[in-house]
Amino acid sequence: MKRDHSKLLCDISELSALFTDTSNLDGLLQNIVELVARHMEADVCSIYLYDEEQDELLLRATKGLASSSIGAVRLKPGEGLTG
Repeated sequence: MKRDHSKLLCDISELSALFTDTSNLDGLLQNIVELVARHMEADVCSIYLYDEEQDELLLRATKGLASSSIGAVRLKPGEGLTG
């Protein structure tokens, strides 16, 4: 399958704009989730960040899950889909 390089350039440009147009980490993570979900045509997309002190993954951004779960859902490495 031949890759559409013009599409790739648009994707890179869109991702670059996220970094320059977002002023905080939470906003950046949420924008990345939205971008990835749109490009992957996914109903649900989430970002978990690893907390070394707690040895847990913390949900930091999501599309498709309840927004109230952001900052509340924690998984141990190997649990759930993250495993």
